Amino acid sequence: MAQIYIVRHGITESNKKRIYMGRSEEGLAPEGIVQAEDLGKSLPHLGIKRIYSSPIHRALETASIVANTLKVPLEIERDLAEMELGVWTGLTEEEVSKKFPEDYRQWNTRPEDFVLDDREPLITVQQRALKAMARIKEGSNEFPVLAVTHVAIVRCLILYYQGLDLNLYRTIPVPNVSVFCLQLDGDFGRISRFL
Repeated sequence: MAQIYIVRHGITESNKKRIYMGRSEEGLAPEGIVQAEDLGKSLPHLGIKRIYSSPIHRALETASIVANTLKVPLEIERDLAEMELGVWTGLTEEEVSKKFPEDYRQWNTRPEDFVLDDREPLITVQQRALKAMARIKEGSNEFPVLAVTHVAIVRCLILYYQGLDLNLYRTIPVPNVSVFCLQLDGDFGRISRFL
């Protein structure tokens, strides 16, 4: 059985201000660095063999801190990147709700159906996240491993492996540096909150 621990990156200033970051290259806030250090210190008993990371700076920074603490190799997995948010990138939730009221309403009520020209649809994010898990499973000969990623990827994986509708996306709590354990056995997968 392949065991993949999936973690959301440490906190950023934009997270604290409720700003949509998308694929912007913001690094961790000072508290986020401490979170990543603490995470690394909390994981040695798991015997993590390798870390896979989103290429986006805040995730890669988190992954690098943990990899240095655990003394394990780190590899970039491009499909762990955050959702592309288009024109919402850099705006606060309040700004989006005022500039795009109808879009914001749909995003909060029917996110699976929400389509915006330069924004990645949730189904595409979920398919990409599943490809990343499949590549990690196929490419790793030793488990467990750790995957450092973003809120959208984590939520989409939880919904898929729990057999839930993507319209429940906004109801899934995924705090910074929260850890979920995905166990993959053939085509079957089970995911649960770990830390």
